[in-house]
Amino acid sequence: MSGEDEQFENTDAGASQTEPTNTSRLKPGSLVMMKGFPCKVTEVNTAKPGKHGSAKVITKGKDIFTGKGYECTFHAGDDTPAPICSRDEYVLLNIDDE
Repeated sequence: MSGEDEQFENTDAGASQTEPTNTSRLKPGSLVMMKGFPCKVTEVNTAKPGKHGSAKVITKGKDIFTGKGYECTFHAGDDTPAPICSRDEYVLLNIDDE
């Protein structure tokens, strides 16, 4: 060790960037986290309860940043994280050639 003070960056767990949402309330256009990625739901199907447990909610969605498609199955009535997103639009006034 050279005796220098080491500096570490603070990191965030990301828990504050999501909020819980009920899987039974998902519909096309909803936002939900699928496999760790923020997705916009494109299709929702519900499978009836069978001999192995509760009803299932089968969702398909597209990543809001890359457009990659994901499919996820949730238990009906469970809570799942949904990303907190906001959309800001700006007006471009000028572009310099430099």
